[in-house]
Amino acid sequence: MFVRMNFFLFLILISTALPIDSSYSQDFQKQTASGPQKKILVLTTSGGGGHSAAAQAVRESLEDRYEVNVLDIIGHLPLLEGGAKIFDHCFANQSWSYMKILLFLQPKAVEDLAVLYCKKKIISLITEKSPDLIVSVLPTANYVYLEEAKQLGIPLVVIPTDFTPTAFFHKIKNLRASQTLTIILPFEEPKTSSYLRMRDLNNLVYDGYPVRRIFNDIGNKLKSGDSNLKEDLKNYALTRFQIDTARGDKAVFLGMGAKGFAGKLIQRYAEIFLAYGHMALSSQEAHLHVLIASGSNKGLLDKLTELRNRHLRTGNSSRIHLHPLEWMNGDQMAQTLAISDVVMTKPGGSTV
Repeated sequence: MFVRMNFFLFLILISTALPIDSSYSQDFQKQTASGPQKKILVLTTSGGGGHSAAAQAVRESLEDRYEVNVLDIIGHLPLLEGGAKIFDHCFANQSWSYMKILLFLQPKAVEDLAVLYCKKKIISLITEKSPDLIVSVLPTANYVYLEEAKQLGIPLVVIPTDFTPTAFFHKIKNLRASQTLTIILPFEEPKTSSYLRMRDLNNLVYDGYPVRRIFNDIGNKLKSGDSNLKEDLKNYALTRFQIDTARGDKAVFLGMGAKGFAGKLIQRYAEIFLAYGHMALSSQEAHLHVLIASGSNKGLLDKLTELRNRHLRTGNSSRIHLHPLEWMNGDQMAQTLAISDVVMTKPGGSTV
């Protein structure tokens, strides 16, 4: 589950990969002790956990050698932020009919009208940071970022954080012809039709997902057979969740996004595990632990806690344990995923 990520190496070399201007490319790589650090501007939104995590991963990879600024650009644009909140509300309440309408209207209403209305503000937000490189991890307004990057004579890197990367390039007429733009995708052998339409681009780089450093650290240590880490994770599982691997206990991680919007679906899965989870256990002594991430959704956390307490009161299947979890930081999430035997999540944001 841990993805190879040489992202920081790629960005150090990206200016030579982009045929913008040779003198600029050479200058970007020169980091002298006396000279100012080059500035990298990462554009994201706090409205999605995947976008925020991707931006954090980029910052962690580069901040020791460049000045990295992460900008929640949507949060500075009330019109776009309001539209995102309407979408979030419909998703949280599972108003699928309204969501279909919103998705149908999105290309015109968001990219054509709302972005056009906010264009001057977007350009102002970018220029006041004086970046030497722009990185975008969100699908909104990338054509505006590209236009501004061209005006400034700097590279733009777009990192799609969904499995439909073409949604990130609305109104960019010719991706192949753009010498300013580089696109990072995770897979060398893309399977979706959206990826297949992009596979012949000459400005496409396959370099994995932007995974936060703690995930890579734990993943690499596990692959190398680090016995100390394995013991630490075993103790973490036992002390926090009472997961006893010696007894044959198993753990399932269930998470549907950083905001926990898929609340009703998560509750339904929790009920199914309570009713049928014992069938997944290989012995009469083993226990099943369902670790449920509720994100920042306090209402979901309360409902899962009540479901757990009701299950405990009935006394049914005492070998099945629900663990409703509050919002977790990167370290906590990495450890919790590492001790899980199975991870269940949703399609959409693909950055862990």
